Amino acid sequence: MKSSQVIVLLKNDRSRIFGLPQKNYLLVRRVCGWKEKNYFFTDRFQKNKKWDGYTSLLTKKGFFPTGIADILLDQLKRIGLNYKLIDKRTTYEYDFNEEKLLSKLDNLNMLMRSYQIDGLLTGLQNNRMLFQWPTASGKSVLFALLIYFYNLRTLIIVNRKELMTQLAREISDKTGLEVGVIGDGKWNPKRVTVAIVDSLVSRLKDPKVKQFLEHIRYFIADESHHLAATEWKKVAYACNNAVIKHGFSGTCFRTDSKDILLVATTGSIKHKITTSELIKQGWLSRPEITMCYVDGFCGSKNWVEIERELIVTNRIRNYLACGFIKYHYEQNRQILVIVNKIKHGKIIYESLCKEFNISSKEIKYVTGTHQTFFREKVLRDFRNRKLPILIGTSIYEEGVDLPSADVGVNLAGGDSEIKTIQRLGRILRKTKGEYDIDIDEDKPQTVYYLDFIDRGHEFTYHHSRHRQEVYEAEEEFKVIKTNGEKELWYPRYKLNH
Repeated sequence: MKSSQVIVLLKNDRSRIFGLPQKNYLLVRRVCGWKEKNYFFTDRFQKNKKWDGYTSLLTKKGFFPTGIADILLDQLKRIGLNYKLIDKRTTYEYDFNEEKLLSKLDNLNMLMRSYQIDGLLTGLQNNRMLFQWPTASGKSVLFALLIYFYNLRTLIIVNRKELMTQLAREISDKTGLEVGVIGDGKWNPKRVTVAIVDSLVSRLKDPKVKQFLEHIRYFIADESHHLAATEWKKVAYACNNAVIKHGFSGTCFRTDSKDILLVATTGSIKHKITTSELIKQGWLSRPEITMCYVDGFCGSKNWVEIERELIVTNRIRNYLACGFIKYHYEQNRQILVIVNKIKHGKIIYESLCKEFNISSKEIKYVTGTHQTFFREKVLRDFRNRKLPILIGTSIYEEGVDLPSADVGVNLAGGDSEIKTIQRLGRILRKTKGEYDIDIDEDKPQTVYYLDFIDRGHEFTYHHSRHRQEVYEAEEEFKVIKTNGEKELWYPRYKLNH
């Protein structure tokens, strides 16, 4: 078969390659997928010892998700295969008239930064793309700009109800558009709608939901690193008439080598800005991260037992954290504490009240089990600086805007690079003065963050070192390693064993 007989047919979501020679299939297949880590331990390998560990998005019949078209075409060029490209995708070309563009921007009642304008221009020129923007970069401003300029029926998917409510409010405030919501018991779709993924997935077979998704023309995935999850992909592909699909995340690259699953849905990264760049430009606070050594011992190989002994009920670790919180509370700072287990949050709450003599009125502990109205009230009080200390589970580690927080404590531990970045990102927003229109780029601000190097087990030590590497990878982060004893916040109370 001649190489000129290779045909690549591009469609909106699912495309196909015809005539790919068998000898070249393996080379193309591998770049269109990922290699499973430790694949030789998987059930799939046990059933088929010939499996090479690669999972590919290119099927044997030549089908592949359109988002990876650039990757596939680049590989065809690399191996010297000629091909004919037939592009049947529905496209939307924005009419770039500079005068009209500037006029529209002037009409909007919002402050825009240079990188946000650059992101807008990139988004208007690319129907499918990923934006790699860090936490606290002002993604809601770009959402509002793109929605306003495209003026299409739009769906934004999120994974939490706090984020749904927050985004709907912010987009409405910035554009003047009425924004609908789907989730938390509400079904109120509008021309622009923010929806919780689970609320759509559970009703995908409902004709009303199918019709709603088929009418979407602009699809946005916030925190798009979740697009690798089956539920997110189902919603994305159900919007099969969307001519524009954009993903936004500060953590597009996954540690499990499955980045291509993100690209498959929305296309490749075409606009990127880093946390350190925004700190240098004066848009974000510079974090001072204290990594505190904690010893201990757990001989178990069961993670549940290890986590309970060395993280959740670790008396010394928890006491050091409470001392850090107490010190910054006395400095009149706003403190966000993240835990992974509900029991852990209760332990910290009780210790702060009973051993560190902080009034229970000054602390709120919130989990996913609390009613929405209570969670929203607590967030309001914290943002308005009426509540100094907020303890939360994973509901606060992603997406929620907490500009008043200037101290963070990561008591959850863990190995996830994405969660490590997201948790720290909750406190990186700079605060503006009472009478300022926007933050002062020229006035640096420092925020304080506590994490731990847990040396009691090889698992927890590996996790801690990985988190430390994540912090040290950012040139604008200050990382301090200590055992706590020489620090001002070291508990000035006797630790009773």
